[in-house]
Amino acid sequence: MPVSRTPIYVHRDYDLPAWAAGKDTLVILSSHSGDTEETVSSFERALKNGCSILAVTRGGKIGGLARENGALQWNSFLGGLDYDSGRALAVDVSGNSYVAGLSQATWGSPFRPFSGGTMAFVAKLNAGGALQWNGFLGGTPVYGFAVGLMSGGDVLIAGRSLVTWGSPVSPYAGGGDGFIARLNQDPAWRPRHAVGDFD
Repeated sequence: MPVSRTPIYVHRDYDLPAWAAGKDTLVILSSHSGDTEETVSSFERALKNGCSILAVTRGGKIGGLARENGALQWNSFLGGLDYDSGRALAVDVSGNSYVAGLSQATWGSPFRPFSGGTMAFVAKLNAGGALQWNGFLGGTPVYGFAVGLMSGGDVLIAGRSLVTWGSPVSPYAGGGDGFIARLNQDPAWRPRHAVGDFD
């Protein structure tokens, strides 16, 4: 069963498909250099067609076009007094953002407390960028690398754990396992799964 009812199309060529027009079409452009010809061409066409645009780049022509034609809607910082890093992002149909990553200090008002070391985190921000909730997962070290949304609103977090924690459905095998955790939208936790051994 698909999670999204919105069609997603991957385009790796010049220009854009004819149907890609209007603000209801979101064009996500990605170019490390910012000068990939096909991506620059698609950016220019998206501008002409009045599409909504999200550019991911280190600079170049795409960075310049984004600065010239975009406006910062909001930004926010997540973290405490030590190292924190967002590693994954998902957005729901209401514009809420879900971030997963790792933290080495507590912050926010977590529904699952920080217990020290390096822990995975998950956080929800509303469409305006305000923190709605956050929590920490695992023992230490545990790293959050991916976040996804289920059709009913539950949040999935995946990453790597070097320790066992919680009451996993599949037991920790040792040496660094992948993990997946499911979080109710309210947020209360459901069972966690250890997946694979990444040694």
